[in-house]
Amino acid sequence: MSTKSFFTLISLALVLVVLSSSFYIVNQYERAVVLQFGRLIQADVQPGIHFKLPLTDKVRRFDGRLLTADMSTESFFTVENKRLLVDSYIKWRIKNVEAYYKATGGDERLAEDRLSQRVADG
Repeated sequence: MSTKSFFTLISLALVLVVLSSSFYIVNQYERAVVLQFGRLIQADVQPGIHFKLPLTDKVRRFDGRLLTADMSTESFFTVENKRLLVDSYIKWRIKNVEAYYKATGGDERLAEDRLSQRVADG
Protein backbone atom coordinates (compact mmCIF):
# COMPACT_ATOMS: atom_id res chain seq x y z
CA MET A 1 0.00 0.00 0.00
CA SER A 2 1.43 3.33 -1.02
CA THR A 3 1.69 6.34 1.28
CA LYS A 4 -0.87 8.30 -0.75
CA SER A 5 -3.54 5.61 -0.47
CA PHE A 6 -2.80 5.19 3.25
CA PHE A 7 -3.38 8.93 3.91
CA THR A 8 -6.52 8.84 1.75
CA LEU A 9 -7.87 5.95 3.79
CA ILE A 10 -7.07 7.71 7.08
CA SER A 11 -8.67 10.99 5.96
CA LEU A 12 -11.78 9.14 4.75
CA ALA A 13 -12.07 7.42 8.13
CA LEU A 14 -11.67 10.78 9.89
CA VAL A 15 -14.41 12.35 7.75
CA LEU A 16 -16.74 9.44 8.55
CA VAL A 17 -16.10 9.82 12.28
CA VAL A 18 -16.83 13.57 12.16
CA LEU A 19 -20.01 13.02 10.12
CA SER A 20 -21.25 10.28 12.42
CA SER A 21 -20.80 12.52 15.47
CA SER A 22 -22.63 15.39 13.73
CA PHE A 23 -26.02 13.68 13.70
CA TYR A 24 -28.11 12.66 16.68
CA ILE A 25 -31.50 11.06 17.19
CA VAL A 26 -34.12 12.08 19.73
CA ASN A 27 -36.57 9.26 20.35
CA GLN A 28 -40.30 9.75 20.66
CA TYR A 29 -40.28 9.21 24.44
CA GLU A 30 -37.30 11.53 25.10
CA ARG A 31 -36.93 15.25 25.71
CA ALA A 32 -33.62 16.90 24.78
CA VAL A 33 -31.66 20.14 24.95
CA VAL A 34 -28.62 21.23 22.95
CA LEU A 35 -25.71 22.87 24.76
CA GLN A 36 -22.90 24.81 23.15
CA PHE A 37 -19.87 24.99 25.44
CA GLY A 38 -22.23 24.35 28.38
CA ARG A 39 -24.66 27.13 27.44
CA LEU A 40 -28.22 26.23 26.50
CA ILE A 41 -28.82 27.10 22.84
CA GLN A 42 -31.86 24.98 21.97
CA ALA A 43 -34.51 23.75 24.39
CA ASP A 44 -37.12 21.07 23.82
CA VAL A 45 -35.72 19.45 20.68
CA GLN A 46 -38.45 17.63 18.77
CA PRO A 47 -38.16 13.86 18.14
CA GLY A 48 -36.30 12.87 14.98
CA ILE A 49 -32.86 13.11 13.37
CA HIS A 50 -30.98 16.37 13.94
CA PHE A 51 -27.62 17.94 13.10
CA LYS A 52 -25.13 19.40 15.59
CA LEU A 53 -21.62 20.74 15.43
CA PRO A 54 -19.41 17.80 16.40
CA LEU A 55 -16.91 19.44 18.76
CA THR A 56 -18.87 22.34 20.23
CA ASP A 57 -22.42 21.07 20.72
CA LYS A 58 -23.54 18.51 23.27
CA VAL A 59 -26.98 16.93 23.43
CA ARG A 60 -28.56 16.08 26.81
CA ARG A 61 -31.51 13.67 26.68
CA PHE A 62 -34.09 13.19 29.42
CA ASP A 63 -36.85 10.65 29.85
CA GLY A 64 -40.12 12.27 28.79
CA ARG A 65 -42.31 9.47 30.12
CA LEU A 66 -44.15 9.38 33.42
CA LEU A 67 -41.56 8.86 36.17
CA THR A 68 -42.01 7.50 39.69
CA ALA A 69 -40.13 8.65 42.78
CA ASP A 70 -40.49 6.56 45.91
CA MET A 71 -40.37 8.69 49.04
CA SER A 72 -39.09 7.60 52.42
CA THR A 73 -41.58 6.73 55.14
CA GLU A 74 -42.62 9.79 57.15
CA SER A 75 -44.00 9.81 60.67
CA PHE A 76 -46.93 12.11 61.54
CA PHE A 77 -49.06 12.54 64.64
CA THR A 78 -52.85 12.69 64.43
CA VAL A 79 -55.15 15.00 66.41
CA GLU A 80 -55.53 12.21 69.00
CA ASN A 81 -51.72 12.20 69.32
CA LYS A 82 -51.35 8.79 67.65
CA ARG A 83 -48.36 8.06 65.46
CA LEU A 84 -49.10 7.51 61.78
CA LEU A 85 -46.50 6.19 59.30
CA VAL A 86 -47.06 7.36 55.72
CA ASP A 87 -45.32 5.71 52.79
CA SER A 88 -45.84 7.64 49.56
CA TYR A 89 -44.63 8.02 46.02
CA ILE A 90 -44.68 10.75 43.38
CA LYS A 91 -45.60 10.43 39.71
CA TRP A 92 -44.04 13.21 37.65
CA ARG A 93 -43.11 14.18 34.13
CA ILE A 94 -40.91 16.87 32.57
CA LYS A 95 -43.24 19.47 31.09
CA ASN A 96 -40.84 22.36 30.42
CA VAL A 97 -37.40 21.03 29.47
CA GLU A 98 -35.67 24.41 29.64
CA ALA A 99 -36.91 25.14 33.17
CA TYR A 100 -36.07 21.59 34.25
CA TYR A 101 -32.52 21.84 32.94
CA LYS A 102 -31.92 25.29 34.45
CA ALA A 103 -33.29 24.22 37.86
CA THR A 104 -31.60 20.83 38.16
CA GLY A 105 -28.82 20.73 35.57
CA GLY A 106 -30.49 17.62 34.17
CA ASP A 107 -29.98 15.63 37.37
CA GLU A 108 -33.04 13.43 37.89
CA ARG A 109 -32.06 12.62 41.48
CA LEU A 110 -31.95 16.33 42.36
CA ALA A 111 -35.40 16.83 40.82
CA GLU A 112 -36.79 13.93 42.86
CA ASP A 113 -35.26 15.34 46.05
CA ARG A 114 -36.83 18.76 45.43
CA LEU A 115 -40.20 17.23 44.67
CA SER A 116 -40.09 15.05 47.78
CA GLN A 117 -39.31 18.10 49.93
CA ARG A 118 -42.38 19.88 48.55
CA VAL A 119 -44.60 16.86 49.15
CA ALA A 120 -43.26 16.34 52.68
CA ASP A 121 -43.89 20.02 53.50
CA GLY A 122 -47.43 19.71 52.17
